[in-house]
Amino acid sequence: MSELGRRASEIRELYEGEGIRLHSQSGMAELINGAMELASNSGPHGTEGNIYLGLHLDRVYKAVVPLKQHPNRSEYLKKLRAGNLRFLNRTPSKARDCLFELEIWRSINDLRKNAGSLSEPDVVLDLPSLKIGIACKKIYSTHNVEKTLSNAVKQIRSNCQGFGVVAFSIEDIFPEGKAVGAKTFDGASDFLSRQCQNFLAEHEKLFIKYFKGSDIVGALAVASSIVETTQERLRYSNMQQWFLWSAPELNKNAQISVIHFRNLLGKNASEK
Repeated sequence: MSELGRRASEIRELYEGEGIRLHSQSGMAELINGAMELASNSGPHGTEGNIYLGLHLDRVYKAVVPLKQHPNRSEYLKKLRAGNLRFLNRTPSKARDCLFELEIWRSINDLRKNAGSLSEPDVVLDLPSLKIGIACKKIYSTHNVEKTLSNAVKQIRSNCQGFGVVAFSIEDIFPEGKAVGAKTFDGASDFLSRQCQNFLAEHEKLFIKYFKGSDIVGALAVASSIVETTQERLRYSNMQQWFLWSAPELNKNAQISVIHFRNLLGKNASEK
């Protein structure tokens, strides 16, 4: 079995092991079935649509497989059935909302083993003598940023006794159906980083308005996309870029929390 088929089968087995039925019209079933069909097909796999399918499945696989050891895995697996999992589709999706939480959780644990937990507000970063609660929100329209931000702040303040950060996935404000084009992966990374910085700069006044006090210390912009390069041997890849904005006039303890978070992420953390 190909690697694509093995990964699709592993996700399916995770659902079967929990006794969770995947309806044929769910985005998860569509993704698994499409990958299994592609893996069993002896014909050419190099069409753009097939490449995108493989990259979609790869992204879901990396976020979902760590759930194997999680006591509440059924809860998250059920959420992942609700909506499409095509990352170039811009229709709001509860499945992709959930997947963003899982991606933040997995990425934190990749950076520091067992530092992240799936707990309210969505993810908690647990460092020695320091906890940071992270509310994970996808932005489907720039017109809804303030409402989304307000909900995130309420979520953090209702569920987090330590410091808080609001993480925004901004991939859904990119053009629908298009990969990010660049000559090289470095060029694509620079583009995604600029998109993060531009989003944070554009909404800085809102962050300052809602983050008054030193309990919510920053906003994290996360830009993810399939990238298509013209000068790399590997033409297509998934890529993700993070950028952290920290609130001004934080007290000393809050400033320390930002320093620890930045040290964990690096100035900005990229994944491809």
